[in-house]
Amino acid sequence: MVDGTYRLGLHNIVVSTWLKNILEGIGAKVDALILNGVNLDEFYPEHSGRDDNEIRILMPYRKEEWKGVKDGLKALEIVKMRYKNIKLVMFGPRARRGELPDDVEFHLLPTGDKLRRVYNSCDIFCFPSRMEGSGLPPMEAMACKIPVVTTNVGAVPDYIIPEKTALVSPPNNPEALAQNIIRLIENEKKSKKIAERGYNHIKQFTWDKATDKLERIFWEHIEHTG
Repeated sequence: MVDGTYRLGLHNIVVSTWLKNILEGIGAKVDALILNGVNLDEFYPEHSGRDDNEIRILMPYRKEEWKGVKDGLKALEIVKMRYKNIKLVMFGPRARRGELPDDVEFHLLPTGDKLRRVYNSCDIFCFPSRMEGSGLPPMEAMACKIPVVTTNVGAVPDYIIPEKTALVSPPNNPEALAQNIIRLIENEKKSKKIAERGYNHIKQFTWDKATDKLERIFWEHIEHTG
């Protein structure tokens, strides 16, 4: 299951309350909300031997403007004005020349074990997206016990408790993102609490639960049409 809306016969199935509200706002019926899960066999905490002299901040890279990369980069510029030992780490498809800072540590389309190691090598995960159908990376970061700073887009409000499992700000607001990053840098106790609570909370969002719910809908549909 990925970001979006799915149609089974006459049934509309969505992966976030945000999508549900959009469809219902135009008069469409939504029969089920099934949140995406996180693969806990693939994403989990592990020791990475981080450099204590660096503050490593991880952010996804995507070319689409609505992914908010420009907002995230602006937020990091604000943070760097106060903390010079910030190291920006990014992952995603190949970036266009000159689009990212020269000193970025970039991982080209990591998957599986490599992506988990990237998460675990960092101190804070920043998700600056302006719009999402769902948004899996914050879930993966939480499963790796990395404190998350995110915008409240897509399914994020469905799986995050603001101020408890992540720090949340509105989209299109680099200043708010920066302030939340700074809050975690300046309060190690809070950062650890956010990471621990996020880790414990996200474990309830599994693919097994999602597929079980989808399977029940399949059977109900078969029984109804059969």
